[in-house]
Amino acid sequence: MLIKKWRCIGALLLSSTSISVQAAPVVLHDTLASASPGWYSGITATQQTAYRIANPATNVTVNLVTLLISLQSGSGSTFGVQVCSDGPGGTIPNFADCSGFTAIDPVTSTMANVRFQGSKSFTAGNAIWVVAKSQAAGDIYRWAVGPGPTTAYITSNSGATWALDTDEYALKVEEQAISTPASIPTTTESGLLLMSALLVFTAWIVNLRKKA
Repeated sequence: MLIKKWRCIGALLLSSTSISVQAAPVVLHDTLASASPGWYSGITATQQTAYRIANPATNVTVNLVTLLISLQSGSGSTFGVQVCSDGPGGTIPNFADCSGFTAIDPVTSTMANVRFQGSKSFTAGNAIWVVAKSQAAGDIYRWAVGPGPTTAYITSNSGATWALDTDEYALKVEEQAISTPASIPTTTESGLLLMSALLVFTAWIVNLRKKA
């Protein structure tokens, strides 16, 4: 009976505090090291590049895309990235099922890794497409490439027709780390006071028993 009472009191002394637990990022694709020896010059509003990543084995959510790119001419703020699902035949993106990603790094005339954030979920078996283009006429960008083979497709007519390219493009696609809440037991200030009082009371009871 006494043990049960102590368990109940112990439960009252503890409260639950939420903390954030950081999940490890998952790299779904990484060819950033394939950037040597050159770049593809000519990503414009009509001349676009779409990179197809093979079917993931599980359900995934793409949160971060990194491209090794630079500005050739123009403002540098109009580079657009979409993440899309697979289109008919697996040779074109499905533009009816895309999410736009936003740049969190500047695009400059120096070739550098530029990160784009967003969210696009895929079920197992559905290929991932990363589509890059300029969102303004007259702005031209470069995308670092290396020797193929590749799963990149290019269009020169705003996506009306696509053809398999011969270069491997430098990009990384990640399921970014997401903080998830978790609860840990903590002792409240009032609980500590009550615990101290209980310890004093217990010591007093023990002392009375010894005298008896």
